[in-house]
Amino acid sequence: MTIVFKPLAAEAMSEILRIQETAYEPRYQESEETILSKIEYSPGTSIGAYEDGKLVGYALAFPWGTSDNIPLNFDLADHSPIIDTLYVHDVSVDSSHRGRGIGSHIVQHLFEKAEAMDAQSLTLVAVQDAKPFWESRGFETLYGPVEGYGSESVKMRKFL
Repeated sequence: MTIVFKPLAAEAMSEILRIQETAYEPRYQESEETILSKIEYSPGTSIGAYEDGKLVGYALAFPWGTSDNIPLNFDLADHSPIIDTLYVHDVSVDSSHRGRGIGSHIVQHLFEKAEAMDAQSLTLVAVQDAKPFWESRGFETLYGPVEGYGSESVKMRKFL
């Protein structure tokens, strides 16, 4: 299996939506506009996994801060958020390609991206019984459920 990672682009949207539909219950599916906004926010960490030129999985992830605190006497005109985590919003694999380790390859690629940007951690919200997948990759549960994500959701983090 040879997986090639490329930045996601609008041209892949129909395939992204198709994969999302096979991966998630309707309540977790996002609109084309929402997905595109995430890709545009962080094109370097929103990646597609391609095999023989076909999109077989993807990740939407973006640099984010784990703290909303602002130091005293800090001029908000000069505000630049402190980025200390790579927030993994979505990792999805085409249903016809599951069980082949593609999700694990995507996650490893995200670890490399996070290290390259000097992030301290990766964070995410696990849904649809995905908690064991993330635990097996070193993530720990912070709390749950997460508002808006359902009663089985859990916030998770992995320090680098």
